[in-house]
Amino acid sequence: MLRNLLLVVLCLACLPGALKAQPPLIFPKNSKVCFVGNSITMAGEYVHYIRSYYATKYPDRQVNFINCGISGDITGGILARMQPDIMVHKPEYAVIMIGMNDVNRPLYAAKFKGVDSIEKKKKEALETYKKNLLEIVQYFVQNKIVVILQKPSIYDQTAKIPQENLFGVNDALKACADYMQTLANKYQLRTVDYWTLMTEINKKMQVKDSSFTIVGKDRVHPASPGHFTMAYQFLRSTTGKSINAPVALDFKTRKGILKSVVSERDVEFTKNGLKIWVKPVSLPYVVATAAAPALDLVPFTNDFNMEILLVRSLPKGTYRIFINDSTAGEFSSDQLAKGINLATLNTAGTRQAQQVIDHCLKMKAVESDLRQLRHMEYRTLYKLPNGNITDSGIAILQRKLADSSTKKNERPPAERYLKNKPREAELYKQWDVMQAKLYEINKPQPYNIVIEKI
Repeated sequence: MLRNLLLVVLCLACLPGALKAQPPLIFPKNSKVCFVGNSITMAGEYVHYIRSYYATKYPDRQVNFINCGISGDITGGILARMQPDIMVHKPEYAVIMIGMNDVNRPLYAAKFKGVDSIEKKKKEALETYKKNLLEIVQYFVQNKIVVILQKPSIYDQTAKIPQENLFGVNDALKACADYMQTLANKYQLRTVDYWTLMTEINKKMQVKDSSFTIVGKDRVHPASPGHFTMAYQFLRSTTGKSINAPVALDFKTRKGILKSVVSERDVEFTKNGLKIWVKPVSLPYVVATAAAPALDLVPFTNDFNMEILLVRSLPKGTYRIFINDSTAGEFSSDQLAKGINLATLNTAGTRQAQQVIDHCLKMKAVESDLRQLRHMEYRTLYKLPNGNITDSGIAILQRKLADSSTKKNERPPAERYLKNKPREAELYKQWDVMQAKLYEINKPQPYNIVIEKI
């Protein structure tokens, strides 16, 4: 696995624009970061990975990541809901990914190929996108909100899968990405380039498997590995690599090496082993099983999840490692001399990290309920007279459910809205409580490492 990751690092270094050098940005303590976008953002998965990463790696930052995605949204929709749905949170940062719906994907169906009137509509769609995105960026900049532009995730027009291929959509998204770069250059904004990285990963992997896709089988919505790849690229383009000081010692000289995170007073040497007391500043990150295939696509472990234990000059043999009296594994003296990654083992740290990430998943569920309320209001109920969503919207949905002709797939969203709308204030309070708890349970705890020769 490690060898594969190193190969991917070398490959990605050669990709044009895949990892552009930008000054590091780690969100300040207590900052509010709104992720603005369409269904890919509303789904919340890549936002969840970023939130849980910050919770484990920057435990004192207490950053509030706020999902402002609306399924089906376009740039015009963002402008329409700017005040009540985004600015209401008083963000310091606005992270924008939009374009998948703006390009008007149905226009790229094979039956429209070469039709002049359709080609004209495609160009008009892109011009409208550019006009609206410029207005969005200007609005945030004028309100002194730091803007991060995420170049759109791709439409997969190269995978050989059953879903109809609207060929040309990904090229239109490239035009959106290029315009984002134009705005970034003009206003000195940070960008996160999903389009290039995901396109190149597809190109590389589809040589081996023509049905491979970094997004989903509908060619649009990324599955978990795609979302994790996006989270990786976001972190790589903002924070830069996260390098932890290693726990590094020389058994023969009884001294720390490589600017070790531990000092000599933190170590007790014995004839055939040693005991180390560690005070970590962060937690390891535990990658969800569903997202794990992404580890073969991007070098997340090397860049963001290395907690090295290295001991040189141990007598030759096999050693058992205990962390807080729990067995973490068995390793040879040669392996320990090269360094082992504690972040990938079952330790007290990874178990605490798992609890933090599980808590983030519960937060994501509450977030999903809140975003579904906004989605129903902005995409289904937005035409109500006087915008009286609270009363008229509920009445309309109640009548819809009472109507036997209502389609089966339309019922669950209506039922969910009717269930959660009366408890909206309670959901927001629940979110605040969970946000506070997140930064209570994520504090790294001291632990000890015992290395004993078997």
